[in-house]
Amino acid sequence: MKLSSLLPLLIIGFSSLSISSCEDRISGETVESAYLYPILPTPQYKFSRNGYSSVDFYEISHLDKPIDRIKNYLKQAQMSTQYEYNLVYELFNQGIYDIHPRRYVATSPLHQQNRDEYIQDIENIFENIAKLSGHGTKNPFQTKNTPASEGVGGYVAYGIGYSNRIFVDEKGIDQSELFNRLITGSLYVDKIFNEHLDERIFENENLRSAHEKGILLKGKNYTELEHHWDMAYGYFTKIRPLITFEGIPGLKDIDVKIHDAFARGRHETSRYQHDLALTQMKIVRAELSKAFIAKTMQLLITRNLYANIQEDPKQAFNFITKGYGMIYTLQFIRNADGEIIFKPQETKELMQKLLGENGFWDEERLIADEKTDGSLANIAQIIGNKVNLTIQDFKR
Repeated sequence: MKLSSLLPLLIIGFSSLSISSCEDRISGETVESAYLYPILPTPQYKFSRNGYSSVDFYEISHLDKPIDRIKNYLKQAQMSTQYEYNLVYELFNQGIYDIHPRRYVATSPLHQQNRDEYIQDIENIFENIAKLSGHGTKNPFQTKNTPASEGVGGYVAYGIGYSNRIFVDEKGIDQSELFNRLITGSLYVDKIFNEHLDERIFENENLRSAHEKGILLKGKNYTELEHHWDMAYGYFTKIRPLITFEGIPGLKDIDVKIHDAFARGRHETSRYQHDLALTQMKIVRAELSKAFIAKTMQLLITRNLYANIQEDPKQAFNFITKGYGMIYTLQFIRNADGEIIFKPQETKELMQKLLGENGFWDEERLIADEKTDGSLANIAQIIGNKVNLTIQDFKR
């Protein structure tokens, strides 16, 4: 088929992407020119069956609610009373509408054996915040209003008022910010890479057969294969703001590339083009893993961070924690072929190396060049070596 006669069909298919498998006008064709991305409009992630949406993000949207409430309590170190302390654990363990974060942490086959450890990492933050808020002390107000100093946890003020404070442990780690990244890695990223986008699902002959026969999940308007795409994409929308880049060659609009691969993968699944869907799945894994590595590096070596450290190390604690926490997420990513890029022990060692003996208070070590063990640049370059990125790539 000539490209000129094929383009109208592609534009129809990819601009709406709301065609069900039985309605698809190009079903059964292998359309190689569909991968000439520059000439195609950005596809929307919208799909329907019999006139109704076949995409369901209910679980993900309700998971947001307890997580957001926990974030608010942690950010304000609001665990002074027994009621507040219990409520944070209740939100984590029971959630809302019986959809609770604890159930979703590190549930993939790859990480389930270490699930208790990942949950403990999160609960350690709860305990640290409880301590910083003065829970169990005679004067919680006094404890909560203790400024952080080297070796002593407390608050760091960025302006006037309680809303401009962060709460750090004795090493300078912003506990609320670390919680954000632990949830990002052990929940969102693990779900995408290791639970939903996996060959054991998309090469499963039983799932393929059920999908091609139009067998829907009970009470739903989608097949199991379709829902795996939707769940992975839904979790991607939660982390997409983290992986935007400006002015860095090869990384600009990488989030758009990932979105497009998700939409095209779901579309190819609806056409029963399983090999093409697998190709898109690998694109998602390749680009998303690269984006996470690049963002981790960028957070560790941004110019503003170095300026803040030199002016007043405490003012940089939140920014350093962002990079520190992103290192944690790297144990959950995989490359295009599904291979692990960072083993859990590797990420632990990198995080410990960045902390050193004196944590984020050690400004001389942190701002030293990449040859200095444990410097920000040193850690960033070790991470970049995995995908042939250098710290110079972020200085152009």
